[in-house]
Amino acid sequence: MKVRIISALVLLPIFFFVIIYGGLVTKLAVLLVALISIKEFTNAFAESGIKPTNAILYIITILFLVPSWLNIWSVLPVLLFILVVGESILLIFGKKTVEDISVSILTFVYITVALSSVIVVREASFDFIWYIFIFAWATDTCAYFAGFAFGKHKLMPKVSPKKTIEGAIGGIIGCIIISTVYAYFVHPEYILLIGVSALIGSVISQAGDLFASSFKRKLGVKDYGNLIPGHGGMLDRIDSIIFTAPFTYIVMFIAKLI
Repeated sequence: MKVRIISALVLLPIFFFVIIYGGLVTKLAVLLVALISIKEFTNAFAESGIKPTNAILYIITILFLVPSWLNIWSVLPVLLFILVVGESILLIFGKKTVEDISVSILTFVYITVALSSVIVVREASFDFIWYIFIFAWATDTCAYFAGFAFGKHKLMPKVSPKKTIEGAIGGIIGCIIISTVYAYFVHPEYILLIGVSALIGSVISQAGDLFASSFKRKLGVKDYGNLIPGHGGMLDRIDSIIFTAPFTYIVMFIAKLI
């Protein structure tokens, strides 16, 4: 626990700088996180004999996240097409298996496309980008303490043995409270929308955690890496954010802010 806290204290100032500064700094930070996460995710498959095409993934991720596209998602169909065609050629010539190319495509959508939402939301609204992290981290923190204090019934023992139903409920309640308090002070006109969104966002955050844990269980790995002391790899730290980032974009779309 001490190591986790120290790591968090070191990383938090960097995190706030990246989000507050915005622009190219945010883009480059998201790119770095995406590239590290891609490496960790694909490495987890290596021992099972599945070898995604990292080179292609790195290239299209850079092309997608860094340039100042008028609309970042306007280039997404083109890049997806390039990815699928490139992987198909490798499959045709026997350089890759169906499993290899399937994981490559999944990795791009799961990590790169999802994380691009952070850039889109930041460019659209400084106030709303914090919900990406509130939904994820408020849920995680409140679920931990609620589970520690009241946890008795396992949530999904085959996927994540330590998670409890009581913890999950505590995470949802905590997320709703923290999100609505933030909304009350920053944009009270959206407080009802945020209250409902926090409930859904908390569930989605926990789904993101369980989704990543399901792969770890299937592939027989404890963590995706050891980059962050006490937390594991980058992907272990952002697995919930990968789900809450696109969801926050949807919330902003409903609020007609995008």
